Amino acid sequence: MSLKLPLLSRSPINFAAAKNTDDNIIAPSKQYHDTLDFYQTLFDKKDAIYDIVRFQLGLDPYRDNCHVSPHQEWMRGKFNVCVPISVNSRQFCGRVLMRFPLPHMFRGEAQNPSGSTSSTGSIDDKDQHHHDVMYRQTLFRGLARLMLSLARLPQPRIGSFIFDPDDCIVTLGHRPLTCVAMLRESEEMKRKQRKVRALSGSFIEPYQRNGPFVIQMTDLHQSNIFVDEAWNITCLVDLEWACSLPAEMLTIPPWLANPAVDEPTGENLQHDERIRSEFLTIIKQEQAQGTGRNTIADLMQKTWESGGAWFWFSLCSVNVMIYLVRDHFAPLYSIQLSRETNELLSKLWCRDLSAMVEHKVREQEVYQRDLSIMFKTDC
Repeated sequence: MSLKLPLLSRSPINFAAAKNTDDNIIAPSKQYHDTLDFYQTLFDKKDAIYDIVRFQLGLDPYRDNCHVSPHQEWMRGKFNVCVPISVNSRQFCGRVLMRFPLPHMFRGEAQNPSGSTSSTGSIDDKDQHHHDVMYRQTLFRGLARLMLSLARLPQPRIGSFIFDPDDCIVTLGHRPLTCVAMLRESEEMKRKQRKVRALSGSFIEPYQRNGPFVIQMTDLHQSNIFVDEAWNITCLVDLEWACSLPAEMLTIPPWLANPAVDEPTGENLQHDERIRSEFLTIIKQEQAQGTGRNTIADLMQKTWESGGAWFWFSLCSVNVMIYLVRDHFAPLYSIQLSRETNELLSKLWCRDLSAMVEHKVREQEVYQRDLSIMFKTDC
């Protein structure tokens, strides 16, 4: 099978590569086709889109014109698609964006489309300044102020914020709704995090178990931060991923240090440490100017020194646990991982290990069979 299968957010893949990779290929293939179907649904409902734009902008439905751009100009992320709409009227002449959540990426989570416009560039668009100290520290200062401002009002529990359209009230409830959780569920990953609880006692202080909990932006990556030419933060998007989480989870966004996630050691780790130290210094300065205390900065420092930062990072990532166990958790317990050690530790994973292994082997056989059928059908 030399033909390649199209995937969502990834390059097409042939059967040989799909069969040998550890990644789930069936899920992104299905998401690709679901996305195309959703694109067609949006295009078929372009008249309804026109009506919404006219209503929001107060346009005359008979004299003012709206036009949905071709789908090649649509902008898609992991969870949303933004549809550019050209508007020609006396009140407004230009383009607006209407954002729609991809329904197949949310597995039952109710979301509402929203519109937005943008006039500045994201961090991704200004990548040439990443190594400039002045620009970087301006960004760090903006991020520090954002984190401290959100943490100023403690929350009673972990969770996500829910908007009630009937009462127009925002309440804290539900489970923490993060991008990683949605990615796992959209790929039907049945990850059992209770196994990780065995390590929690080493990284979570007893007095922190019941709080404080603070609001945190869990999707604070480059393309969601808009800055001006001096790298002052002007706008954030994807605010729906904000959650109330343990204060110990506050940390520098991993992408700022640009480490290799699967190799967070050696030179990568040294570079990460320098950037983290620079960010921590700035957050200490900002907190000292605000409250005169460095409680958040001290907690971030302590979490990093104890190795707790890696523990929380493993819970907030999709597939880096194996590297963090090898490079950070095992050394904390004076364990040198080898083939013999791995074999011994695997026997402690659960009772009746052989039955679990047989179950996983059967699951893999079913996956390989479905993968083969999918290539024969789609290619």
